[in-house]
Amino acid sequence: GSNLGSSDSAHHEDVASRVLAFKALNGTEIAPPAEMVTTSGGGLDPHVPPVAAFAQAGRIAASRAVPVDRVNEVIGRHVEPPTFGVFGRSRVNVLAVNLELDAAFGLPLSTVAPAATAR
Repeated sequence: GSNLGSSDSAHHEDVASRVLAFKALNGTEIAPPAEMVTTSGGGLDPHVPPVAAFAQAGRIAASRAVPVDRVNEVIGRHVEPPTFGVFGRSRVNVLAVNLELDAAFGLPLSTVAPAATAR
């Protein structure tokens, strides 16, 4: 989190930088939701908006060496509607998605430790 207000120019520069980084990292021109590029204590929530989850599917698929449609299927199974149908927005539980992806496809390539070298 930061103590920068929404009218602070440094805040605007930080957000603009994060938007560009999100787009580059995920190979998309889709503008990420505010939750993906702003900071707060709420960043501990394991949920992201569906558009943010699906925007990352290509990167996730590449890191796990699986087809992107399989990742999209898993994400789709974890889209939760607004609470009681009216409170809040639809959301994706990132922890649940990651656990299902781990169970189905193993760990992402970037987290697999390299083999120990002989001494």
